[in-house]
Amino acid sequence: MVRKRFLIHKSGCGVCGEPLIFNGTPKKMLCFYCEEEKQADVFCPNEHFICDACHRVDANDYIQKECLNSKQINPVEFANVLMHNENISMHGPEHHFLVAAVLLTTYNNVTQKYADLKKVLQVIRLRMVKIPGEVCTTHGGCGAVLGAGAFAAYITKNTALSQKTWGDIHRLTASAFLQVAYYGGPRCCKRNTFIALLAGQHWLNENMGVELEKSESIQCDFFGNNKDCIGRKCLFFASKQ
Repeated sequence: MVRKRFLIHKSGCGVCGEPLIFNGTPKKMLCFYCEEEKQADVFCPNEHFICDACHRVDANDYIQKECLNSKQINPVEFANVLMHNENISMHGPEHHFLVAAVLLTTYNNVTQKYADLKKVLQVIRLRMVKIPGEVCTTHGGCGAVLGAGAFAAYITKNTALSQKTWGDIHRLTASAFLQVAYYGGPRCCKRNTFIALLAGQHWLNENMGVELEKSESIQCDFFGNNKDCIGRKCLFFASKQ
């Protein structure tokens, strides 16, 4: 059951809505909600800080619940519905699990491979929460793209000693990272989520022979909540249609 949402504001600081400060030098701060001291490199001018665990717990609970009840076979359409829910912020680490969970759910709805989807989603969720928020900033790799990689790794039972699948999965994430890099910054979790889903969908068809339902066009309508939107430079910008 999804608890009452921690994050009041979908954009900016989840507590007060002020634009966030991205600090290149981490410092220890107390999380506004759990009051645990953690390293922070993103916080607000009013000294609010929300740790990754508190930021995404309600969102991940919601994503998992919806996946268990969904019959969707179109990953982009399904993700778009999820991202419009109040539990999903404009930006945030919940998108990491969202990509993996959506691909896994739509894949399973087509193939009926996993009888216990809840168990599989829990495994994927535990893997994705290991990826910190702002990993695109601090490590040079978008977590949403890694969500597509995590999905592919799970369904192929990939390990560090695998040969073909190890390379195939890296080609999947590499192609998505190149697309993310092409459009550049500022970051947009919605844009990167769509890119990661499309890359995962293409990989699934090419490598596994499984075809998920495709969207004829993708028009992002989240730009009103994103003050850093690159507008018409984005391939998903709604007014381009």
